[in-house]
Amino acid sequence: MKKSLFILSILFASLSVAQSKEDRADVYFEDFKFSEAIKLYSSVASEKRKPSLHVIQRLADSYFNINDYQNAKDWYSKLYSIKGKEVGESNLIKLVQSLKASMHIDRADELLKEYYTNPTKLKMILLQKAYLDSISKTKPKYTIKNMPFNSSKSDFAPAMYSRGLVFASARDTAKSNKLYPWNKQPYLDLYFTNPKQEDFVPEKFLENMESSFHDATIAISNNGRTVYFTRNFIKKINLMPMQMGCLICKY
Repeated sequence: MKKSLFILSILFASLSVAQSKEDRADVYFEDFKFSEAIKLYSSVASEKRKPSLHVIQRLADSYFNINDYQNAKDWYSKLYSIKGKEVGESNLIKLVQSLKASMHIDRADELLKEYYTNPTKLKMILLQKAYLDSISKTKPKYTIKNMPFNSSKSDFAPAMYSRGLVFASARDTAKSNKLYPWNKQPYLDLYFTNPKQEDFVPEKFLENMESSFHDATIAISNNGRTVYFTRNFIKKINLMPMQMGCLICKY
């Protein structure tokens, strides 16, 4: 009897540890700390012969979100092998993208034909594929290169303003220690530069509107006196996904 109680105690203790790992992994995932989430989800998965669908889904999404398509491919494939066409279109598309990024082009095309049985839908997708294949063989009309003001971080969404342009960047000239947990880069901010002046050092745009969140992607009114830009925020109370807000600044 004592031996049986001892074995049951070990079993319940193991289940408790596994559950706490998964709970902690969920918190990391919901806070966009995907690398940390992967470590815990992987540990939970290795301890079970058949990981739960929740753990498989979260591992697939976590790897996909950090652009590790090789591992994302493996976990989305596991999900597809279990659920088949019930896997959902979103997961199917991510699996196809991961397969193509891993150079498994034929398998990606097979999955599209398996999943989309509606002739109209399948025809549209195959036409899109044929178009993409055709333009990949044509000679590029434009040459893309970095501008002198580009940084090693993300620089995007330029908008003409006054005698220069405003763009979003994760360069963080303030050298802040706060990083966005998703990609380990500083939070986005808006910068102004003069692309015609090579030695012009980009400067913060609307410094009085700085926040602890992402500020990016602006639009400017015709008279140049109203600026619209996006700012993301997280509702800490219920760990809602990232949401976008539109702010208006007049000056």
